[in-house]
Amino acid sequence: MKKGTFLILLLLCVLAGIAGWQIKNRSQTTWQEGIAISQARVFPHLPINDITKVLVKSRNETVTLAKEKDKWVVANCDDYPADFTKLSSLLRTLDQLEPGQTIDVGKDDLGRLELNPPDWTSGTGTLIQLYTTGTEPAAEARLGKQNLSTPDEANPSPWGGGSYPNGRYIENPAQGTVYLVKETFSNVTDNPTDWLDKEFVRAEKIDRVTGLEGTSVAWELAKPNGGAFTLQGEIPADMEPDTTKTTSVGGALSYPTFAKVAKQTAEAEKSYGFTTKPHSYSAHTESGFTYTLAIGQKTDKGDLPVEVTVVYDKPPMPPAPKDEKPEDKAKREKAYNDQVAKDEATLTTEQQRYAGWIYLMPGYSANNLDVTRDDLLKKKEAPKTETPAKAAPAPTAPPAPTAPAPMIMRNPPPAAK
Repeated sequence: MKKGTFLILLLLCVLAGIAGWQIKNRSQTTWQEGIAISQARVFPHLPINDITKVLVKSRNETVTLAKEKDKWVVANCDDYPADFTKLSSLLRTLDQLEPGQTIDVGKDDLGRLELNPPDWTSGTGTLIQLYTTGTEPAAEARLGKQNLSTPDEANPSPWGGGSYPNGRYIENPAQGTVYLVKETFSNVTDNPTDWLDKEFVRAEKIDRVTGLEGTSVAWELAKPNGGAFTLQGEIPADMEPDTTKTTSVGGALSYPTFAKVAKQTAEAEKSYGFTTKPHSYSAHTESGFTYTLAIGQKTDKGDLPVEVTVVYDKPPMPPAPKDEKPEDKAKREKAYNDQVAKDEATLTTEQQRYAGWIYLMPGYSANNLDVTRDDLLKKKEAPKTETPAKAAPAPTAPPAPTAPAPMIMRNPPPAAK
């Protein structure tokens, strides 16, 4: 072998050795960083992207959230869609949860921090179980009592008030370690309805509202030219529209909500009074949507059962302005067609959401839906009669001046000599 070739091979071997050492060192550093990150979390290596079921267990209730066909549902509520924003926030919080403070506590003292298992008789916490596949949970978290801030008597808050939650005791059962963390987990409850997707009817720019008794129109409110809602039809001479009530009824679907849901079955419809006296509330929007809420009978708790249907009648294309250019016409038609396509997609989504469900709306949100025509009227106020002012008294002439009395000299001066 020539000397030059040997030197080249030797140089290549040295370079390869240096490269291998750097790769090994980098891999070791990355591995050590990964350990540090894992050790800095309460639940290291949490498989949040593979979770298919979540159980929230307390002493009184177990909430089951399940992923079915790429959609999360609340199994306790007939598989109604779950609040994915709330659920995903919980999973991310658990995945990124930092220990905060490690608490040295024995098993016999866990009840003091409300960290006993949910099936115990006292000192119980809330157990969160995360499942991927199989019957055993992939991870568990036990939430204890919240930690309360200590009021600063030397520097009281200008807004008043005492202590407030500023953290929570939590245990990773797999490690048997208890931590005090900054998260309060205040929205993690054992009430299944708290986990429902509360997205509901949002009727915008309503221009007509109708009350129906069966298929007959009982009353109608119209909003011409964007003004106030006005009651249509003849009004008795001694009555007048109650404008406060008509405004409230016209805006009843601005921000409605519901408390519970039930499957729409013949038995449920009979139980909630939909078959007793069919009536409904219908709102039409400027964009062509009509939301109709069939109304049942109020429950003992004051909730109003409703069934929601949605139809869409696309509005006519806006008229062409005078001397419209071809390019402007193309833009106008495209904007119209794009909006119609968007509205039709919205229609499909909303029809799928409401079909097959009965919604129980709380009284404060539904009081303006179940009304009669008489509710929209009030007695005319009697016209105010003005009492005529009393006539002012006629002026009197001033008294005539009197002549002064004559002066009497009691001690006359002496006569001149």
